[in-house]
Amino acid sequence: MKVLQLSILDPVTHTRLFYKIALSLRAAGCEVEIVGADRVKGSPEMLMGVRFTALPLFDRGSLARFFRPFRLLKIALQKKPDILIIHTPELLMMAVLYRFFAPRSILIYDVLEDYKKNLKYHPFMGNFKKKLLSFAVTIWENCWIPFFDSLWYAELCYEHTHNIPASKKEYILNRFTQKALDDLPNIPLPDTPYMVCTGTLNRTWGVKKTLLLWEAFNRISPLHLIISGFTFDEEVRPMIETFVQNSPFRERCTIVGINQYVPYPLILYYIKHCQFGTGLYDLPPSIKGKIPTKFYEFLALKKPLLYTEDNYWNMLNDEWHLGVPVSPHENPETILTRLKKHLDHSPASSPQIYSWEENEEKILFRVVQSWKEKLNKS
Repeated sequence: MKVLQLSILDPVTHTRLFYKIALSLRAAGCEVEIVGADRVKGSPEMLMGVRFTALPLFDRGSLARFFRPFRLLKIALQKKPDILIIHTPELLMMAVLYRFFAPRSILIYDVLEDYKKNLKYHPFMGNFKKKLLSFAVTIWENCWIPFFDSLWYAELCYEHTHNIPASKKEYILNRFTQKALDDLPNIPLPDTPYMVCTGTLNRTWGVKKTLLLWEAFNRISPLHLIISGFTFDEEVRPMIETFVQNSPFRERCTIVGINQYVPYPLILYYIKHCQFGTGLYDLPPSIKGKIPTKFYEFLALKKPLLYTEDNYWNMLNDEWHLGVPVSPHENPETILTRLKKHLDHSPASSPQIYSWEENEEKILFRVVQSWKEKLNKS
């Protein structure tokens, strides 16, 4: 079976698209190719048995974004996959058009976000524009989703996002995959203990809070900070650089990526050797009920996480022993004391909680078997 994964903005080596979904489908015997953006300079044509087509980057607000789905449709028609998986709502109509030319094909929509809720509560957009875009995405998804064979949800809290039969829903959660550990780099690390802030970065996802905490911790004892991740928010990098340049501890900060995609193994490498990490989010309604991927990563690598106080996350922490909840105005010395206590007494978490292989990969193996049966009947 030929599987083609398509994305508008994600790099071909995107964590979920490649290290999780593609490699698991490959292990199930599928021939897999990903078409995405060339966010890592010199993206390979093949890696670990998965083929890549990395298309040129474009500005998010340019006309190129409007025309990219049609280019992806042309690529799909050339490659003729049995299974077409799309990872962004812009490609919904394109996928249905592909079904018109390949009626035996199976269409999958991998829902990475609750797009209409994210737009509705977007922090840096006017109210009218937010409501208009949220309404438009709702209509757009409702129009095309009925033609899809299945929707995969990256979060359990997306369960009621779309009004479709339960038989069409699969929960393929963004847990941690062991596969990426086979590709860890070997690069120099700070000479002093360090904390990390990794993954998707923007003004509402804890970067400023992390910087303030890092500076406060350094007034108690030396501590390096590694900020490693990518953002579409153009104001993030200047904000970080200005803060660090004005800090008396500027030599104890390393910035990796931000305006360039950071390979997943590198992020894991920093987590593996850190003292602890931060997940200090703002908590708009679009974040409530979600489990950030970094929760699973820190659990798997047995590193504590300082996360924003939240009733749902506190409940998870009671079971998972993830790390230490942080209140907005808590004294840094108190945080460090509780962090040390966590390090001294925290038991290891069960792989059943955080492991992609123990959970999602088994679901995908079952899904692949259902694809085979359906294609054999058609």
